[in-house]
Amino acid sequence: MESTDARPLRPDDAAGLTHLSAEAGWNQTALDWRLILDHGAGEGIFAADGQPLASACRVPLTRHSEWVCMVLVTPGARRRGYATRLMARQIAAIEAAGRVPGLDATELGRPVYEKLGFRPLFALSRYRATRPRWPVDSAPGIRPLTADDLPALAAYDAAATGGDRAFLLDHLLRRLPQAAWVASEDGQIRGYALGRDGLKASSIGPLVADTPAIAIALAAAAGLAIAGPTVIDVPDAAAGLVAMLEAAGFVRERGFTRMVKGTDAALDRTGALYALAGPEFG
Repeated sequence: MESTDARPLRPDDAAGLTHLSAEAGWNQTALDWRLILDHGAGEGIFAADGQPLASACRVPLTRHSEWVCMVLVTPGARRRGYATRLMARQIAAIEAAGRVPGLDATELGRPVYEKLGFRPLFALSRYRATRPRWPVDSAPGIRPLTADDLPALAAYDAAATGGDRAFLLDHLLRRLPQAAWVASEDGQIRGYALGRDGLKASSIGPLVADTPAIAIALAAAAGLAIAGPTVIDVPDAAAGLVAMLEAAGFVRERGFTRMVKGTDAALDRTGALYALAGPEFG
């Protein structure tokens, strides 16, 4: 028995919703679901016993855009139109608020989203390594990130990427502090890297930097602080970082396309973006 009526998702749904992402082979934990629902919104369809059958969420990315994410359906409830309906409602809610919807589409999903009016911004790839062989040469100006850095970090991130995500930076610093690093010169931030633990692997990102050399040094600093399997989502244009990852033993797992429906000039600021926070956070 199940209800086909969607209801708003609540932060206290986070633990139960982890079942949906886990059975899909995704990396999110209950902390990720909770962060999305604390700062964004979503809807779900549930069985009579309370088990989640389908979900779709949205979370802020810039001042003028929101990210569609966590579009999931449990295998036994697929081909009933749940994902299409829930995703359409998230897109409509974003547009009704005068904002631009965006998402990271899988290679199979891109044609579907193009038919809905989304356009591609850039291609990116997920890289994975079980035991990365990071370069160990230290770089000048790179140090651990602290809570005192957060106000300046949020300002740097907003200027470099157009993001409005101070809440995410604060969360990730507290979530995996050993993977949080910053590059500075003459008191000015030149780049940063953050990370988080996941269900199947730890991830590095976001990674934002003024130059490829700074990005590579930050990725290595964050990676050396993480034990075990690691993933990182990198724009394909970041050739220098990709080369370093491949040398460290990373293998391309799959590709995505960043897509938006509409125009938000902030999303065109991609020159300093070397790794994403993940498909669910943009």
